[in-house]
Amino acid sequence: MPAKVYVDRVLVHWGEELLWDESHRSVRKKPAQSSPITLPKFGAGGRSNAAGSQAANAVKAAKVREHLAALVRKAPQVMVKITGGGADMRRIGSHIDYIARGGKYKKKDQEELEIETDDGQVIHGKEARAQLKDMFAYSGTPIPAEVQDLTSDTTLQRRQRREALNMILSMPHGIQRETVKAAARATVRELFGNNHLFAMVHHEDTDHQHTHVVVKMVGHDGKRLNPKKADLENWRLAFARQLNARGIDAVATRRRVRLQRKKGESQAVRQIKDRGEEPLREGTSKTQDVAQMRAQANEKQATQAYKEMAQALASSDLSEDRKLAQGLQGYLKQHGVELRLRRQPGIR
Repeated sequence: MPAKVYVDRVLVHWGEELLWDESHRSVRKKPAQSSPITLPKFGAGGRSNAAGSQAANAVKAAKVREHLAALVRKAPQVMVKITGGGADMRRIGSHIDYIARGGKYKKKDQEELEIETDDGQVIHGKEARAQLKDMFAYSGTPIPAEVQDLTSDTTLQRRQRREALNMILSMPHGIQRETVKAAARATVRELFGNNHLFAMVHHEDTDHQHTHVVVKMVGHDGKRLNPKKADLENWRLAFARQLNARGIDAVATRRRVRLQRKKGESQAVRQIKDRGEEPLREGTSKTQDVAQMRAQANEKQATQAYKEMAQALASSDLSEDRKLAQGLQGYLKQHGVELRLRRQPGIR
């Protein structure tokens, strides 16, 4: 088999499982984690559709190479995270005050931050925040002033329907402030601007400059946001695209793809503690055990995929592929995984 065809097929086979979410992957059985390199077969048309399959694989393989190269060069990772959301205006209003550093969150000798709205306004101050809260409360589907907790059961409390979604878009420190701000603004408008009321505030005095966003859950069309994991992945990709369009090297890859298993304290929990409140609950040991087992399985699958792709790239006739294989070898070594590269037999 020609080396280029072989390498492309291996990259697509393992790269699809690792790098792309379900909406972008072909529907097929996942490869066994302990199996050797297993190539997907050509379609039922046999030789007649081989050229088409090779062309399609070449396009997909190029995308996989881009992802792997970004991983090796340690391109900055974008972060888009849902941090919570209020079920009533008491909670939503408090969060707006918090991100603008106004009201009870205003510190001595500290200026309130500007808030950008979905209609392009930049507002500032107590009166402007009050008007914004009224917009959230009464524009479109009304939001109650306060939802009374009818029970002390925290499980039922957590099931209260969110009327606003709190998000953070973040990039590492050191990237030009206005560029990140413009990319975040464009991302939020792309995702929500045509249908949802939102407000955003940019923070730049932390290690990772970030933009807080509050989005009204029910859109102007009466439909309610219901974000899933795949939606969050797409939002991250949208943010990365906006940064790339402004000349910033940024990528959006999942934690398990980066072999980064450990997670810190969530932003949502930090914000609750910053407000002087206590989180409703900490994760149970059973939940943590299940999550840890899942993380270990994901890491094992990702490591296997990287090994297979690195070995295939090492068999390539292209010097840039062989260089990428060495980069992956080094990346795995940084994570405690030794890999001896070898050229695959029967590849020419």
